[in-house]
Amino acid sequence: MKKLFAKLLLLVLPIAGILFILNYFYIKSNYWKAKDDIYKFNFVPDKIELANVGSSHGQINLFYADFPEYITFNFGLPAQDHSHSYALLKQFLSHINKNAVVLIPISYFEIVRRSPADEVKIRRVRYYRFLKRKYMKEADDWKLLEYILYSAVPILTAKENMLNLYKSPFDIPAEKINIFGGEIIHHTEDELKEYARKKYEYWTDPQYEKGEEGFSYNFNAACKLIDFCKEHSLIPVLYTAPITDILNAHFDRTDGFFDTFYRFVDELQKKYPDIKYFDYSHNADFSPNHEIFFDSDHLNRDGAKLFTARIVQDLREAKLLEQALISGER
Repeated sequence: MKKLFAKLLLLVLPIAGILFILNYFYIKSNYWKAKDDIYKFNFVPDKIELANVGSSHGQINLFYADFPEYITFNFGLPAQDHSHSYALLKQFLSHINKNAVVLIPISYFEIVRRSPADEVKIRRVRYYRFLKRKYMKEADDWKLLEYILYSAVPILTAKENMLNLYKSPFDIPAEKINIFGGEIIHHTEDELKEYARKKYEYWTDPQYEKGEEGFSYNFNAACKLIDFCKEHSLIPVLYTAPITDILNAHFDRTDGFFDTFYRFVDELQKKYPDIKYFDYSHNADFSPNHEIFFDSDHLNRDGAKLFTARIVQDLREAKLLEQALISGER
């Protein structure tokens, strides 16, 4: 028995050692750092005065580099729902000044739609890397096996990145870790039309449309996020990001869609009469200007710079950023 155990140990230890070495180099690589735009959470600044939460309509569309006079941070991640935005604010509250402005996107896909379970799982795994267990459990769930596979020993789920690591360990330039590090891209009209068609079909897939049940779920999640902001002296500001006129045309032909969408916003404003809402979804400075979009509902870097300048201007005119600047530390 002892000999068998010794043989197993001799077999397992080298494999474990190789795995440890591969995992070490993987988590040091730019492939890992660039994955899912998570690396930024290692550098959340203190005394934040302007921030955003939410989905890629915050993550990609807001580019604060042109406004160094404010301490800013982008908490947005792809398809991030209000529950995870709430968890992020809760974990990083000590980094945010009182009276800081928190931009909350209200998007077409989060009114009556509920994400399918497989999408929820795919999104959940990224949070193991930086979100504390207690906050993650509030927003979603926490599973030990997933934590091991996606955070502690991520080489086990690296897939194609493991092959890239073998070929050239640090091949991705450091600037590529930033989602704005690449070239400025815009698509042809035909490509935009095809993308808009697919995006419309995806956002309105009948099996994920939950009607009033979905409306109530998303509304309550948004209220929980807004309530948290107000309870901790933050200033929540709602906005709808620019959408191309090509994608808007699909929704314009959908009976009752915008009635339901604006009912969602109206009910939020009735519950919170002091909350500001800025609607850029059909804005003439953005929607017809296809060269500033990456696809049918996300701006490229040029578009993000223009949009951020516009929303900062609107916040200044509403005298909301003034409150953030004079508030001092939390």
